[in-house]
Amino acid sequence: MEPKKAGHLIKRSSFGTSKKILVPPAVTTKSKQKTVSKRELRSQSPKVRKKETYDKEVQLKFETMMKGDLKSLPEMPRSIVRIFLSSTFSDMRYERNMILREVFPFLKQYCASLDLDFQLLDMRWGVTDDSINDHSGEKLCLKEVETCQRVSLGPNFVALTGDRYGYRPIPVEIDVSRFEDLLTTVTTDSSGDRELLLTWYRRDDNAVPPVYVLQPIRSQFQFYGDPAPGCEDKRQAARISWGKTLQSLQRILQSASDVLLKSGKMTKKEHQLYRQSVTESEIQKGIVEAKSPKSKALYYHREFFNLTNETLADQSALKCTDTIMMDGKVCIDEGAKMMREALETEVRSILPESSRKYYKLPWVPFSDKIEPECVLLGRHRKYLSSLYEDFITGVLCLIDNAVDRREIRIKTANYYSSYLEILHHLQFCNQKCETFCGQTETLQLIKSLILDNNIRQPIFVYGISGSGKTSIMAKVMQNLKKWFEGKEYVGVIQFLGTSPSSLNIYDVLFSICGQLADAAEIIMEPVAYRNMKSLVEYMPRFLRQVVSKLKIPVVVLLDSIDQLSSMHDAYLLKWMPTNLPTKVHFILSTLTDKHGILENARNIFKTESFYVAVPPLSEKTGKEIIRTSLCDKKRDLTSEQKDHLLMMFKNVQSPLFLKLLLDEAVTWTSYLPVDQIVLKSSVRAAIDLFFANLEQKYGQQLVSSALGLITVGINGISEIEMEDALSCDDKVLDEVYQYHDPPVKGIVRIPPVLWARIRHEIGDYLVERLTHGKDTLTWYHRQFVEAASDRYTMVRGGIYLHKVMSEIFLKEDGVKRDIYLSKRKMTVTDADRQVTQQLLTVRNKRKLDSLPYHLIRSYDLIENEALKKYCLCNFNFLKTKISAFSIQAIVANIQEACQLKEDNELALLEKHLTTTSTDLRSPIKLGTYLLAHLKPQNEQTHLIELLDQTKNFLFSQDSPVLIPVYPCLSPRSHELGEFSFALDACMGIVAQNAEHVLLQTSISSQQQISQDSFVLLNGATEEMQEIELEDIQIRHQPYVDKSGTYIIYLSCSCIVHHNVVSGIENKTELKSLHKDSDSDNTYLCFPHNGAYAVVCQKQGMLFFLEVPTLKIVSKLDFTTSGVVLHSPICTNGQRKETIVFVGKEDGGAIGEIYCCNDDPSNKPVILQIGASREHGHATLAQQEDILIITSLENLTEIVTITINGMSVVNRIQLPENVQYMMGADELCQAVVLSDQGNVYCVDCHEGEILHQITLVSPVKSLDMLWDRTEAIMGDNQGQITMESLKESSTKGSFQAHVGTVKSIYILGDQLITLGSNRELKVWSISELKKKFQESVPSNVASNGKNTEPSLLDQKNILSIAAVNSSEIMTFDRERTVKVWSADSAKFSKQFKIDIIPDQVDVLSETVSAVYDSCNDRLVLFDMKTRKPIEKLDDVKAFTVNKDKTYVYAVTEKQGLLHINKIDVKSVKIKQTFTLMKSFPFLHLEATVTPTERFIVLKVKISQKEFDEIVPTWNKQGKFPPQPHRHKFIAIDLNQANGALIPCYRMLSKIPFLGELVAPYMGNSVMIATRTVIVVWDIPTGKCDEKLSKLNRIRMMCRNYWVGDNCDGKCTCIAYSSNQKYVVIGSEDGYVFIYDFEAGLPVKRRCPSTRHSSQVSIVQVSPDCQWVMSACSNHFLKLWEITEGQEVFSMRAEATVRAIRFTADSRHVAVLTRKQNARLLLFRLFSPE
Repeated sequence: MEPKKAGHLIKRSSFGTSKKILVPPAVTTKSKQKTVSKRELRSQSPKVRKKETYDKEVQLKFETMMKGDLKSLPEMPRSIVRIFLSSTFSDMRYERNMILREVFPFLKQYCASLDLDFQLLDMRWGVTDDSINDHSGEKLCLKEVETCQRVSLGPNFVALTGDRYGYRPIPVEIDVSRFEDLLTTVTTDSSGDRELLLTWYRRDDNAVPPVYVLQPIRSQFQFYGDPAPGCEDKRQAARISWGKTLQSLQRILQSASDVLLKSGKMTKKEHQLYRQSVTESEIQKGIVEAKSPKSKALYYHREFFNLTNETLADQSALKCTDTIMMDGKVCIDEGAKMMREALETEVRSILPESSRKYYKLPWVPFSDKIEPECVLLGRHRKYLSSLYEDFITGVLCLIDNAVDRREIRIKTANYYSSYLEILHHLQFCNQKCETFCGQTETLQLIKSLILDNNIRQPIFVYGISGSGKTSIMAKVMQNLKKWFEGKEYVGVIQFLGTSPSSLNIYDVLFSICGQLADAAEIIMEPVAYRNMKSLVEYMPRFLRQVVSKLKIPVVVLLDSIDQLSSMHDAYLLKWMPTNLPTKVHFILSTLTDKHGILENARNIFKTESFYVAVPPLSEKTGKEIIRTSLCDKKRDLTSEQKDHLLMMFKNVQSPLFLKLLLDEAVTWTSYLPVDQIVLKSSVRAAIDLFFANLEQKYGQQLVSSALGLITVGINGISEIEMEDALSCDDKVLDEVYQYHDPPVKGIVRIPPVLWARIRHEIGDYLVERLTHGKDTLTWYHRQFVEAASDRYTMVRGGIYLHKVMSEIFLKEDGVKRDIYLSKRKMTVTDADRQVTQQLLTVRNKRKLDSLPYHLIRSYDLIENEALKKYCLCNFNFLKTKISAFSIQAIVANIQEACQLKEDNELALLEKHLTTTSTDLRSPIKLGTYLLAHLKPQNEQTHLIELLDQTKNFLFSQDSPVLIPVYPCLSPRSHELGEFSFALDACMGIVAQNAEHVLLQTSISSQQQISQDSFVLLNGATEEMQEIELEDIQIRHQPYVDKSGTYIIYLSCSCIVHHNVVSGIENKTELKSLHKDSDSDNTYLCFPHNGAYAVVCQKQGMLFFLEVPTLKIVSKLDFTTSGVVLHSPICTNGQRKETIVFVGKEDGGAIGEIYCCNDDPSNKPVILQIGASREHGHATLAQQEDILIITSLENLTEIVTITINGMSVVNRIQLPENVQYMMGADELCQAVVLSDQGNVYCVDCHEGEILHQITLVSPVKSLDMLWDRTEAIMGDNQGQITMESLKESSTKGSFQAHVGTVKSIYILGDQLITLGSNRELKVWSISELKKKFQESVPSNVASNGKNTEPSLLDQKNILSIAAVNSSEIMTFDRERTVKVWSADSAKFSKQFKIDIIPDQVDVLSETVSAVYDSCNDRLVLFDMKTRKPIEKLDDVKAFTVNKDKTYVYAVTEKQGLLHINKIDVKSVKIKQTFTLMKSFPFLHLEATVTPTERFIVLKVKISQKEFDEIVPTWNKQGKFPPQPHRHKFIAIDLNQANGALIPCYRMLSKIPFLGELVAPYMGNSVMIATRTVIVVWDIPTGKCDEKLSKLNRIRMMCRNYWVGDNCDGKCTCIAYSSNQKYVVIGSEDGYVFIYDFEAGLPVKRRCPSTRHSSQVSIVQVSPDCQWVMSACSNHFLKLWEITEGQEVFSMRAEATVRAIRFTADSRHVAVLTRKQNARLLLFRLFSPE
């Protein structure tokens, strides 16, 4: 296997060799580190990115996993490179130190760049006397080799060998028969050898089969390794005694094994075990016996070619080879040498040459080390350089090859489900089933409930902690296949709290829905899961859709719902559908007494038979578990021990307690007396004893820190995090380095063997998780979490641990700081802890999640306000985490921090981030958003620093960007936090869905002609889009689809499908349904989900239509029944149940209700009931399974009806007439508003009034937050009140309107209110609740000081102007002109004018034209003297010539129009004349041709005149329609005779109609009509499209470049000042930049991007480099003019009215909104 050559940085070695070798980019000589960027490090990677491919087999397996297949699950992807470093000890000391000092940091950084952890296990470092005492060292090493093989990606084993074979231990366990064979070879007169063996080996019959066990050293030498002070001499004597004893035991066993080998009673392989070194055992495990060692292992061998018996005279040589005494002399051990060479030969036969390296070098006398600083050892220095290079090259090669195979080759974009999340839960399920035993009756009960298709509510499994609920849930999942008898089903299981994605109920529900959608191959409605509320509303409908598509059982298991976070009120269970579809089963498990979950469940789901209590383990089951567990472990117990174990089990008959007892029992030997066994009688006591034993064995500080770190980590802690954290814990290091110094100078790190030993001891109580791509270890049961929390993380202990964790995640370039080792009485200055570099990147989600988590809980132990400095007020962190997760993840961090400690800076940041509807995953959008919205106070230094970082980031971009000059979108000083915005002239709320409201508004034009129009308000984005809905019949509520893309409504003669984006309408004639149909006898109805439509005709016809195509699916005919149908109600059900009220043909009511569906073969279910919707009210409740109506005879009576079966459930008598009713989504309840203004909450199932609310003033409108049972009410005094029905208390109230609150509607977190004065207001419900809780007055008091005006507070701006390069002018309703600095937005000066400034044109630095459109006045102002210099009244339109030297005004006097030409320089009227003929118009606009010979008027005509023109299109020729209400008239300024020159269509006298007019060339103008531009040459009268001279393509023709997608008219036009470019915006969102002369798009291509809605404004910068555009969806876009492509986009959050560049094009001002206006001011930054 040849190493890859490409890409790694080559540099001179730190060992002084002239050879160029690989060195880490972050490591230089003597461990000095230099950090490089991730991008740079990745560029050095040898990995070459291949074209993405997908594995069909993996994809098919994933699809079976989605349905719950537990068989043959794939392995979890590995996220760590974990290498076991095997070598002998003393002779390889310097090689290992070099690797630790030089190689280890490089490989850690390299792996970090690949988002991998790196761990190097050198188990020779840090070996303690405890591990020697119990002889566990070799077993532990081999266990770690296995662990590395199991978890490591790529390489897992590296061997360093030399001339030394290594330490050869004696067997720890010997089979009884073999031991007795060995014993027979030892004669009784062998100097006590037999007694020595029997002293140190004792028979253990609890082992299966029985064995002789080597006893601990301290069983004979009690002071061995005793750390107590004053025991130094005894400790040393014990060490010497054990050394002699060990030699004797080795001699005895080796001699005995020789005898057995010669006699044929022992094989050679077994014989070798009595001589085999630890190093060979490791190599056998890591290479010889390993799977695929060629891609996993490396071997490096060093040989001293002149090391002979003669050189052994040098004492230092004894450390480098194995020796024996022969004839009183020290000689090389030839037997050991033969075994070493045999091992080497075996390795050669397994590993390829590229994985083996050999080094020969001379032995130099009088030196005991490979020392690179020694001048005499040049070859040794070269050897270390070669080893260094070869080690890195070999490891990198194996890593890169493994990374190539690591990818999960499925097309993740095709699935909602997460492969890793599903795999995690299925693997966890299998693990829990492995040792399951008993609980047969519980499983049988759950089985019977699952197989009962009549069950429509969830099943709850509950019990105390440790009772085995999780194992039962896992076993249910495993048994589903057997229970359904091999038939198809879908099983979904989640063990909540075991992964980051299973903590938040929203994430859990979305994950479940996504998995079911993938299994059923259906698409979820995007708007249905935008937030928790919409997802909960969507779930019942979605589940019906799933089961309808699959037609097989669906079982969802959610284990431990008490482990969920409290977000979204998870414990209230309002998210759980109350009425499940047939074949859908939810099984939920919970603790009996946690968070009130079980009580809440019983309040909602009242059938007690669906609650399954987990009983205690029976004694019979306990015995079976004991038998099985001992058998699995190959252990047994004596009868006394078994009795003692069962007696203790009876104290707590739970699976967890029994496991704790068994884990202790398997360590008992048969010779351990029962009276020496210590067991506890409860789970908690047993865990505490277990922890105490660990502390005594391994040290209190080390154990408490290690176990505490597992407890405080998010989903536990990874192995490398554990080593890093312990290496940063000075208390632990001080305890560890009591008896020896750190082995490598300048490096202080925890020896890997210490954590490995603890990990080995507690392994059965830890489980592995995959957390953000990292393998983590966490407690396997919550009782361990609780015990460890109480013992190790309380008060300061926990804070300290969080501080340690914060430090390892905080430092990107490692941790170096001083440490004082008190026991060694030494200080290590700037000690390198060699922690993993935690790069702040999108891929490092572990850091992004963990760092704020731990900083919040470390309470500034790191440094003061570190959380804000490094995370929540750090732009780099914010942009990275939002890109990796979402804005909600940052908000959750902020909320958590503020719960622990109030912080006004974080509260302000949270407010802006929670209210945004902008997608901030783009760092540039995040930056502009923060600068535009955040307005910190002077003392809020961290927010100020955040904004400075943001500016630096934006100014460092390599592409153009708009940088807000000031926080132009932040709340104003007079605005409430809970108030969003207002809309005047709102007639009413016409229709609504979960996110949109259709409003009817009344708009007055300049000509004072009132008309009705419609606005679609997006509650999520606060965007408003004006819509023309022709001839809409509002009494039939229209349908607005959830995404807001189309509206379906009823007109006088049609059902209309109106596309909101394009404006295109598709119509279905009512007469096509029935010849006598019209809007007066037709009803149009939709369910809430819009899945279908119902057209109900009074004559007796019922039509079911497909949505959105409006095709007829089926029809029902009741015309022969002699009845009249009316007032249909549609449900969301799959069967499309529709309720129709029935009356008599003579108009009387018969009080019948039909329940129909779209299947004509199903007869309607008829219910005779004294009720009629035409005379009363109706609503749906309880997932639309319940119909609630008022009685026909009595409007005080409410009747409750079940739709499934059409039967009356109850009748409720109210004291007052019903005015309005609203049913609950999930419950059989309704809230009723009476005609007296009182509110009643009724339980329709029980037939009782639950609550009555009577306010001071009568309630006139209301809406409900059913998830919180809170009513929001508006009264006849304009007051809004929020009332908790559950608590019967008022949350708060405030004055919202003057006069009656006519309507209230809740749209997500927004409250929409409509007053009787037609003012609509939008409020934030969450902010209102905060205000109510704080009881703080809504208004902000003034401090009484006179301050200069703030640009932010200028809300009455009518128009703006950019006078020069440094100043912006605003003109407001108070007739004040204010001047502001373009660089700082600071106020400069102001003055008054005597005109309302609707429109302003800057003519020169001193003169501006100001137009008052309401009073038809035009005034020319001298801005220096601040005085008017010319005034004109009755001005209907005006325009300015290209050079701004003349103003042309059109005035009207005595019914005649006049043209006035004003010289700007002299400010005098140069010319005036009257038009020869008057003409009707609604509105005028004027432009002048480039030659200034003609002035052209754009005339808006009346609807009547337009209707008269339309027939002429076909009468005078086949002209295409021109759906525009503007015609064009030119007047010759040279002749000045007032003659009118109309613009006609070619070869006709038909007026040419268009949308826009603009100067073109000479005496011509451009006119925009439909999608094309025509040129009107006025002298010749020709008006037609022109062809480009370059390639004969129609000039400025959008159709040619867009193709079939071209749709909509041209809406706006602008020119560059150099006359090189013309910019045209269109209705379909395109912004085309054309070459002025050629008439073709720049770069001859269609723009690659466009606006999402109609372009309303385009503006060209004075330097002719940029174009700014705005659309009706409130987005601004910046375009590079020569390329014609978008370079920047942002949301202005309101309708854009004007855009103005400063003279130098460095700043741009944007004016938004008519009401409550804002001026946005940006610095246009371009890197050029």
